[in-house]
Amino acid sequence: MKQHTMKRKNRKYIPPEHFVVVDEYGAVFAGLNGGYPIWSFDYKEAKTLKIGNTDMLLRDKNKILFRAEDL
Repeated sequence: MKQHTMKRKNRKYIPPEHFVVVDEYGAVFAGLNGGYPIWSFDYKEAKTLKIGNTDMLLRDKNKILFRAEDL
């Protein structure tokens, strides 16, 4: 009986995209303190998030989403 072998496809790893949330004053989301968001004008403190984790921050108006690579 002939045995079938499956060829393994080499798939290139695509890392997940990360985003930064910026408010109307240009401050970036830097994390949470006691359940409340902290905003900072220092872009080095920006917290990168996956797209699924930005829903609560984007509910407020005047928030913009940027790809982390673009900053």
